[in-house]
Amino acid sequence: MTVDMMNDDENRQKLENLVVQLRAENLALKNQVEHLQLANSVDELTAILNRRSFLEALERWCWRLKRYSGQYALAFIDVDNLKQINDQYGHSAGDAVLVHVAQILSHAIRKSDFVGRLGGDEFGILLDTIDPQFIQHKARNLGDAISSEPVEYEGQVIHISASIGIVPMVRGQSALQIMTLADEAMYNHKRAKGIVKSPLE
Repeated sequence: MTVDMMNDDENRQKLENLVVQLRAENLALKNQVEHLQLANSVDELTAILNRRSFLEALERWCWRLKRYSGQYALAFIDVDNLKQINDQYGHSAGDAVLVHVAQILSHAIRKSDFVGRLGGDEFGILLDTIDPQFIQHKARNLGDAISSEPVEYEGQVIHISASIGIVPMVRGQSALQIMTLADEAMYNHKRAKGIVKSPLE
């Protein structure tokens, strides 16, 4: 083997090693970007979508509905009497309640649906391909799922419930209009149960 051939083999090996190294570094950078994107889209406490990411998903669904049509709905969920829970058991217990509700909602939806924390004691669910006649049934099921599973916190059992409003998404409505209607439906449910939400909640 000539010197030139040996040099060619060495250069080829160095180039292959460099390619392998660059691929590994590129993969590591991609993983870091994905991690940052996930961190920016997830609520820190409940590990579901945060408000910004949920509203972005709602905007996309509004666009999809306008362009292609479909049957979608928005559920607005508010945990009842969270302020009283915080006052009686402490804010850590209130956080445990929110995490618990987020887990229940996550298990109650399909893979095509989205669940997010809208802030404080409020959650939202985007329901994909749902018959409008089935909406109130879905609301009852969600409410039953929450009220049937009390929270166990430091040896104490905390019974919880939620007020839920679900509205069909109508073609041409904006995300703000849909959110407002779902919020109103939730408050109607809360008032029907005789619950008045504190301004501090």
